[in-house]
Formats: sequence, C-alpha cells, structure tokens
Amino acid sequence: MEAQNTEQGNIHVVVRVRGLNKKEIKEECKNPWEIDTNNNTITLVEEKSNEAKKAYAFDRVYGPEHTTNDIYAASVFPVVQSVMQGFNGTVFAYGQTSSGKTYTMMGNPEQQCCGIIHRVLQDIFHYMRTVFKKLYNNIHIKIYICIFLKL
Repeated sequence: MEAQNTEQGNIHVVVRVRGLNKKEIKEECKNPWEIDTNNNTITLVEEKSNEAKKAYAFDRVYGPEHTTNDIYAASVFPVVQSVMQGFNGTVFAYGQTSSGKTYTMMGNPEQQCCGIIHRVLQDIFHYMRTVFKKLYNNIHIKIYICIFLKL
C-alpha cells in the first residue's frame, strides 16, 4: 500500500462525518453538516432555514461515502510507515457518543469490515515478517504486542 502523505513529525486533524443510522433514516433526519472534501471543511447548516452557519477547516475531511479503508490508506498508513522507521506515532479517535469512533477503529464484524486497529496490526506484522525473513532467513521469531483499549 502506498501512502499519499509521508510527512513526519506533524499533527494532522482528520474528521470523519458518519452517515445517518437506521433510526435517523426512519425518523427522516437530515445530516446537519455540509461536507466539502475538496477544501477539507465541514459547515454546520441550520435545519429550519437551510442556511450555512459556521465552517470548520481540517487537514482532511471524510464524508459518509468514504470507507474505513480510504481513511486508513490516506491518513493512518503514513503513521504506520513512520512507526516502522522508528518514529512514535499515535492515532487518536475522539468524538461524542454515537459519532462512529468504535465503528472506525474496530470495524463491524457483521459486515466483515475491518477497522483501523485491525489494519494497523495487519500492516505492522506484515512488515515485521518481511524484514525478519530477509534478515534472519531460517530463524523463527515470536513477537508479542500488547494493546490497551479503553472504550
């Protein structure tokens, strides 16, 4: 997988605006955010007047049409690459209840959708297998990674 942005040492603020859930669709709710992925902004739209209220700019904005893989490839994989080069890296999910943090980070097993955590581990282990195979051809190495999750 090729990263689109390999800048190191920067903080990037990325936003994912989730689509409406089944309950919201049933209640005929509307998404209060206007999403502009070209300019990386989201704008709060007043429901009654349909008037734009306040725009917020970010380093990257993802709308409901973007998949977790899109987010991983463009925004998280560069962090994984930096970690594999010896730099510290953090991916931090923050948001209010029901905003999609767990879905993005853990995925949805019912839809066979892998989250960010699964993809990060998959790439780290693939990298380690590849490097160790080149360095230590016939030696078997066991690697243990401990992840602490607070949900």
